[in-house]
This record gives sequence, structure tokens and C-alpha cells, in this order.
Amino acid sequence: MLTILIPCYNEESIIENTAHVLLEWTLKQKFQTEIIFINNNSNDKTAEILTKLETKNGISFTTESIQGKGAAIKKGVQESNFEKILILDADLSANITESNKIDFFEDEVLVLGSRVLGSEENTPFFRIIVGTFFNFVIRQVFKFDYLDTQCGFKYISSERVKHIFKNITSQGFLYDIDLILQSKNLNLKIIEQPVDYKFHTDSSVSVIYNLYGVIKDIYKLRKKYTT
Repeated sequence: MLTILIPCYNEESIIENTAHVLLEWTLKQKFQTEIIFINNNSNDKTAEILTKLETKNGISFTTESIQGKGAAIKKGVQESNFEKILILDADLSANITESNKIDFFEDEVLVLGSRVLGSEENTPFFRIIVGTFFNFVIRQVFKFDYLDTQCGFKYISSERVKHIFKNITSQGFLYDIDLILQSKNLNLKIIEQPVDYKFHTDSSVSVIYNLYGVIKDIYKLRKKYTT
């Protein structure tokens, strides 16, 4: 019934604990689950650890050679067995328990985890400023009112989920916007759900790199959805 996707890049210090947390949660559920880790060109021991974890019931991992969170998640969706997909960051900054608020029996819906509507702990001030400015730009460019498009916590339920992700062209961190726009075009219900977010200092996300890389993606997405 539910696929949990975890994109990974150099997560050797946290990935084993993340797997245990996810397994513990899935064992409490009354529906079928699968956990897929997507190794995205890690150059540490992430792949080695995932290989060992794969022997555990309900855990599998795959590899995506195209660098970028969007590409990794797209690969995970391609290999998923279910139409309900929960996407989480590898550090579980928004924990799997936040999904307890989701109605897993509602179809044709996209849930956006929102740190703005929920809470945010330990995030460096610089990241908050950059994130607020980025959200302002995105809201102006794409004319929607979602308060937090970039939180790693996402859930989608649709019989067209593979079609939706097949048409996502953003390979990096702007995949979130691509996903939202795809979902809007297909008339999915879009919900912002408050989440409690705890920033981890060992996060592999680079703010500067992301800002540098998204400018062209914003232009490409605007052109894609206005032509």
C-alpha cells in the first residue's frame, strides 16, 4: 500500500539509524509497506551500509547515477510497487511519525510538509533567511500561495503517480516545484500539513550550491508550464 522513499547522498553517519526508525514505524502499521533507499552517487560508505541493510525485511535500495534529489526520487518512484508514496529526508528532519497525521485512504492528493505551519528547531539563521526569500520568489514566479515548498516531507497518492514523476524534468532540488505544478495540472488536491522539523548539523544539503543551481531551473520550469 505505501512506499517510503529516502534519497541518500553521503549519509554513512546516519543511514543505519534512519533504517531502524523506519522499520520500527512500519511494523506498527496494519497495511503493507516497502522502504526504498536511493543512493545518489555517494562517495562514502553509504552504499556498503545499504547493502547490509537490504537483507532486512522490507528494505531495498537502488542507485541513481544522475546527480540530484529530483533524479533520485524519480528513480525510486519508478521502482516502487505502490501508488502511495511518502518521501523523507535521510536525516529524518521531519520524522516518519509526522505521517501519522495523513489520511492514507484519501486518493488523488499531494501533501506538502510545512515547517512554517508547524515548528522548526536548530535551523541556522542564514538558512531560514535564504529559505524565506526563495519561497517568496517561487510564489511570485509561479503564482501560488504554498508557504513551504521545499520541506523534504512529501506524500502523494494517485493512480497516476508514475505518470506524474515521469513528466518531472527537474533533477535537482527544484523537483518539489515541478511536482506541485504537475499535481495542480492533474487536479490533485494539494494540502499543506504542519510538521515538526529538527535541523541536523550533518545534513548533506548545501544551501549555496542549491541557490546557484536553481536559477536556470526556475526559468526552465516557468517556460515548461506557461507554453
